[in-house]
Amino acid sequence: MVVVRQNYWSTLSRSIVRNIIQKCIVCMRNAPKLSTTLMADLSEARVNVINYAFQKCGVDYAGPYQYKEGQRKNSKLIKCYIVFFICLATKAVHIEMADLSTEIYLNILKRFISRKGRSTDTPITG
Repeated sequence: MVVVRQNYWSTLSRSIVRNIIQKCIVCMRNAPKLSTTLMADLSEARVNVINYAFQKCGVDYAGPYQYKEGQRKNSKLIKCYIVFFICLATKAVHIEMADLSTEIYLNILKRFISRKGRSTDTPITG
């Protein structure tokens, strides 16, 4: 571009050169434009200081998975799910195995509360 300006004065040379470079495959591979992701603001539970782990927690299910009922080769396969209790402030995780019944979930929730303490946003009283 400097060599061209020594001999000629073009008013559109900058935009022309920019368009040529943007269409050049070799130039784009050597200096690609990095994309940036937009993130939403963190919720209040993730930002505030907590007194103990799992004071603010969320629950999530993963699955279905299958596991064998026993050690034998012909033992029955049972469908199960994994329950994750996630501390929103510290990212600590408590993992349990369950199915989709309400009774099992309430037992898991009671077990979680007895081990980790009652969360401030847990809907069930212990």
